[in-house]
Amino acid sequence: MSKITKPVEFFGFTPGDDCEMARWDKIVEYFYQLEKESDRIHVSDMGPSTMGNPFLKVIITSPENYANLEEIRQTSMTLADPRGLSQEEIDALVKKGKAVSVQSMSMHATEIGGTQMAVNLAYDLCQKNDETTLNILDKVVFVMLPCVNPDGQIMVTDWYYKTKGTPFEGSNYPMLYHKYTGHDNNRDAMAWNIIESRYMGEVIFHEWMPQSYQDHHHMGSYGARIYIAPYKNPLRQYVDPLVWRELNWYGANMAYQLDSEGLDGCTSGSQYPSWGHYGYHWIVNSHNIPGMLTESASAKLATPKYIDPSQLKGDGDLVQPEYEAQTNFPSPWPGGWWRLKDIVDRQYVTAYALLDTMAKNREAILKNMAQKALNQTKRGCEDPDFAYIIPADQHDKGEVVHLIRILRQQNIEVKKATAPFTVDCVTYPAGTYVVFLAQPKMGLIKNLLGETHYPDNQWSKDNTGAYTAYDCATDTITEFMNVAAIPRARSSRAPSRSSRAWSARGRPPSRRAATWSSAPRRTAPSRPSTCC
Repeated sequence: MSKITKPVEFFGFTPGDDCEMARWDKIVEYFYQLEKESDRIHVSDMGPSTMGNPFLKVIITSPENYANLEEIRQTSMTLADPRGLSQEEIDALVKKGKAVSVQSMSMHATEIGGTQMAVNLAYDLCQKNDETTLNILDKVVFVMLPCVNPDGQIMVTDWYYKTKGTPFEGSNYPMLYHKYTGHDNNRDAMAWNIIESRYMGEVIFHEWMPQSYQDHHHMGSYGARIYIAPYKNPLRQYVDPLVWRELNWYGANMAYQLDSEGLDGCTSGSQYPSWGHYGYHWIVNSHNIPGMLTESASAKLATPKYIDPSQLKGDGDLVQPEYEAQTNFPSPWPGGWWRLKDIVDRQYVTAYALLDTMAKNREAILKNMAQKALNQTKRGCEDPDFAYIIPADQHDKGEVVHLIRILRQQNIEVKKATAPFTVDCVTYPAGTYVVFLAQPKMGLIKNLLGETHYPDNQWSKDNTGAYTAYDCATDTITEFMNVAAIPRARSSRAPSRSSRAWSARGRPPSRRAATWSSAPRRTAPSRPSTCC
């Protein structure tokens, strides 16, 4: 292997150093430099950002895995939807497959640590030859999105250097750091209104269907130093229980590694509920992908911030009411100077520990992925609501098309009637859409098309009894869009999924794409043959 250029040699400082920030254009150059020097990394530009900057997808794995990357990708996608496979076929895929992790950085541009950390992490994975790193490279395909808001990264970096050395050094960027959405770019995992969300969705839902996803963020300055998985209560409905177990598993290993390296101030199972808005790290849980969030305490951008011990405080909720040691927060940070390096180091450990956990438990993780898909398909088959019928001819036909596009973007399987059919004495014409629940994304369908109710219990309220929903309590997009999606009860004469009267919509071509249209016609309603 040729010499790998160190970040300090390229930038003139190590990302994370006090009062320094690597700008996105230079970071892009550095990743391409790594690609020239290392056979462990491949860099691709997915296209221009909203304002024309490169949006990078970086894959890091062993050269041997690169030689079989398409087969690894297909295996990952198949294990996420193994319907129609025998157990022996699933076991064979588990045996040969590689674990896949997608991690994204600095969606919020003032939360600068993730993108700076990504540089250091990529360098180490390209040049280190210790046993742990080599095992990660052999067992895991790491798909890194080193900055999911390139425009904002440039804006904030330029603002920082413009104000550096003035009374405004380290102040918040005073304008929107995404041209259209500002801070709310992380609320766009459903609708894909901005191009950056589309790039992310293509990677996660259509290219890889990874077995883990982690998104690196910042939070306020006066509590824990870093929040990691798992989430706190209440639980989002209809998610496979294995997802919650995996979040505990990954989070425990991250927390262990942080404390073993003396990086104190880690909290888990607090602050952020599993029932949050459907941003990427929350929506993927309904895709059977454990979605994790890191939230680091903020400095003043790259300028250190002094925090007096008296300023430190708990969350004021039932989980962590005071800033003191407890089982999910055993090593409180004592206060003092808080630096960008402190943020970068902690995020680095969480990213690396996640990869290490996946490498050491590759087969179990791949097996779980298939099991979650089969579990959810079976639950959908047994659900009182068998399917959702979406008439094409509604008051706003354009919104119906928009809804179907959103479902397809999520890689939800949508059927379209090629002939009229009758349900409960109502005849629906050809062109009607039907979304059957008997598929791996059952939980996502129930949350997007079904009626959901935010829990009314101790976990959904603060100490005063006020609700604490994390900025939304439902994602029933049919209500938002005023489009009817009619649930059909199992007792009704629901249309058969295996009928010739359906054409497939909503998933890329695959070995199963034509199964439903070629199945024998049945004269009576029936369950899908792939579930139960």
